[in-house]
Amino acid sequence: EAQFKNYTSFEEQPELARGEIARCGEAERMTEFRTLAEMAEYVGGRPLLNRLALQIKTKGDGSLKLRLITDLLRSQGNWFVRAPERIVLPQLVDAVEMALYILDGIEGDCSYGRATRDTEAEWGSADVKDAFFNIPVDPRGRRATCYKVFEKFCVSDSLVFGAGPSPLIWGRYAAWMGRAAQGLFDFKELLLQIYVDDPVWIVRGTPEERRRATVALLLFWQVFGCPFSGG
Repeated sequence: EAQFKNYTSFEEQPELARGEIARCGEAERMTEFRTLAEMAEYVGGRPLLNRLALQIKTKGDGSLKLRLITDLLRSQGNWFVRAPERIVLPQLVDAVEMALYILDGIEGDCSYGRATRDTEAEWGSADVKDAFFNIPVDPRGRRATCYKVFEKFCVSDSLVFGAGPSPLIWGRYAAWMGRAAQGLFDFKELLLQIYVDDPVWIVRGTPEERRRATVALLLFWQVFGCPFSGG
C-alpha cells in the first residue's frame, strides 16, 4: 500500500483532490480513515484499493467542475459486481415528438378558442448534481470502493463513477424520477424525458402557467432528495 498511487490527474492536483474528497465527506458520501486496518474493520474484510482520477472541466463562468472517477476496471472490482439489465435511454426523436405533441395541442386549442394569445410552449432542462453520489450503496459492497488518498484511506458510501452497475442503478432511480414527475401533469400541459442525469421538458401555457409548472416540477424532485446544479 505504501507504493500505491492514484492517476496523475489526481496526484498532481492535491489541493483540488483534497477539496473534492472533503466535500464528499461532508456530504456523507465518503468516510475517511487514518489506517488501512481501521478501513478494513469498517468494510468488514480486506479492502480492494482502487485508483482515483480527477476530471476537471472549466465552466463558462470560469469556475471548475470536478468529478472523481474510480477505476474498478483495473483493480478488477467490476468482477465482483453484476449488472443484469441494460438501460434504454430516450433518443433525440423522443424529445422532438413530445414537442410536436404539445404544439399540436396548442394549435387545436387556439382553433376552438380554448387558448389565449400568450399561450406558448417553452423548453426547460436541468442537471442533477452529483447524480450517482446521491444513491447510497449496500454496506456489503463497500469493500470494492476503497482508496488511498495521500496519507489517508477512504471508502465510498455511495455509488461511484467507474463501477459497472452504477449506470443501471441510477437509471432505475431516474426512471422513477421521470414517471413520478410526469404523473403530476396532464400530457397536454408538460412532457419530459431524462437523458441519464439531465431532465428535459417542454411545458405549455401562459408565462405564469409555465413558470408555475416548472417550479412545481423542480420542487417535487428536490423534495425527494434530487439536487440540481446552479448556473
